[in-house]
Amino acid sequence: MHHRHGIGRFEGLTTQALGGIERDYILVAYAGQDRLYVPTDQLAAVRTYTGGEAPRLSRMGGADWERTRTKVRKAVAVVAQEVVALHRERARATGHAYAADTPWQREMEASFPYEETADQVTAIADVKADMEADAPMDRLIFGDVGFGKTEVAIRGVFKAVQDGRQAAVLVPTTLLAQQHFQTFSERFGPYPIRVEMLSRFLTARQQKGVVAGIAAGSVDVVIGLWSAFRGVDPAEAAEVDRILHTGAGGDARPRTQVEYQLGESVKVTSGPLSDFDGEIVEVNGDAQKLKVLVDIFERQVPVELAFDQVKKID
Repeated sequence: MHHRHGIGRFEGLTTQALGGIERDYILVAYAGQDRLYVPTDQLAAVRTYTGGEAPRLSRMGGADWERTRTKVRKAVAVVAQEVVALHRERARATGHAYAADTPWQREMEASFPYEETADQVTAIADVKADMEADAPMDRLIFGDVGFGKTEVAIRGVFKAVQDGRQAAVLVPTTLLAQQHFQTFSERFGPYPIRVEMLSRFLTARQQKGVVAGIAAGSVDVVIGLWSAFRGVDPAEAAEVDRILHTGAGGDARPRTQVEYQLGESVKVTSGPLSDFDGEIVEVNGDAQKLKVLVDIFERQVPVELAFDQVKKID
């Protein structure tokens, strides 16, 4: 990828003579018959493309690469605005301060069949400190496979349930949902905690039963993919979304489905995200606003848009 000419295909190294002086060049092929020779002492001008497996080659001298760069700049600006707005809201918000560990919490943690690593001990302590503070939690726990991230989540979820809250564990794959469901069920088995799963392994009737349990407050922990929530009736999916954000007894955000429906695909028609596509995840008919997951270069960014800023994709 050349910073000025865009995406090309590496054709190898070649030697060219210019003015009687031979130099080594990188040969880059572009759309059509365009070729670019980059001197090896200017390698900083090119880099390996990492955005996808089969990119479309740019045309040298064309406007497509400049349009792509403009869209990227707009997308970066939008993401930056979202991050700033999020942290501004987070700084003003007051969260729920969870109580200190209960005897059951200590008993459940003692049943962990392995010795905690130093990093696990630190992460668990930090998560609990966050939960017991009255500020909204803003923490990311990451680590390689098999290094104990699930145990950190188990202890945080158990602490939330002990304080009378419901908890959702969202996972990226159906298989992981099944694995986590088994793990959480085994660890929480000795306690009066109901753990359920939402995935394609359940029938539509079973999924509706889980959703009803969440709404009634009888389900303490739900594990699954967000797409599983969208697999049930839209009104019930909206109810799940409300519960996950406010709790079973909280006030629902105003939602209607007059002009748009949850899960519909739309194209942004105005503003800095013009021509980007997205999926509706929230409808506010009273305010004439939508929350849309906009696909921005392999990322899904939640954006609030007015009804007149989008159009349906047939």
